[in-house]
Amino acid sequence: MIHKKNKYYKSISAFSLIELSIVILIIGLLVAGVTKGGQLYNKINLVSARSVTKGSAANYMKGLFLWYDATSTEGFNNEYSDNDAVDHWNNINPQQKQQYNLSQPDNQYKPTYLKDGINGLPALYFNGDALYESVPLDASYSIFVVFYRDENGPSQDGILSFNGGIHIEINQANEHLRMLHRSPIGDSGGNNNFSNSPVAINKNYIMTYVRDFENQDLGLWFNDVDYAPASPAVTLGDFNQDFRDLTIGAGYVNGARPLVGKIGEVIIFDNALKQKEIDAIESYLSQKWSIDLE
Repeated sequence: MIHKKNKYYKSISAFSLIELSIVILIIGLLVAGVTKGGQLYNKINLVSARSVTKGSAANYMKGLFLWYDATSTEGFNNEYSDNDAVDHWNNINPQQKQQYNLSQPDNQYKPTYLKDGINGLPALYFNGDALYESVPLDASYSIFVVFYRDENGPSQDGILSFNGGIHIEINQANEHLRMLHRSPIGDSGGNNNFSNSPVAINKNYIMTYVRDFENQDLGLWFNDVDYAPASPAVTLGDFNQDFRDLTIGAGYVNGARPLVGKIGEVIIFDNALKQKEIDAIESYLSQKWSIDLE
């Protein structure tokens, strides 16, 4: 009896171990499935974003000049892994013969590639970093930037600049967007324009900035909300195709006046777009990046 009892207990113990192993296996498969499911979702999301980009009206619009997109395979020379340092960001404009690709040779100032940057899509993280290239500069232009601020930076938060010509940065003191246009090129001072409201941290934005030099006007929107100053000054800065260093992620190529945050996409036209065209670009960016227009 004792022998049978011991055998019985051994059977129960053996069976319990088998059950436990099966449970552990099932849990492992479920975890792996969730992980792979998440990876699959991200891949589907990325493929969808690329498809939306290919079908965007921006591809065919007159005046398309520069287009930098962190989701595009053509946007990078290498296939970056998460948290890799980025040394090039290519202009994917299909109309442009001269590509004006951004670069950063100094390891100290290279931004970081994030696979899950903005709403599940890749973006570049800047924190004292900058990418740049010398490009011609027009007096009228339209700029669209998808970005996210982690925090108020140590000085002016430079989203982008054409060094010595245009600075588009968030003022450290009051967190309003500062739009500075210098003339003569490279001189100090110039026209200072400030947004009518502060730019929040920890929020995804589609920034739209349109400067119409001929008609002495500008428009500024964040997620389609009007941030333009009541009396903009655009009398200075008739740049006449001067070549300047376009710098993204900071005010200067050495990372001075840095943005602390992420940039997913930058689109620049060398003319002042009409409202219908502005709406088309904003709608495209909103759909792609899952950022609501308010």
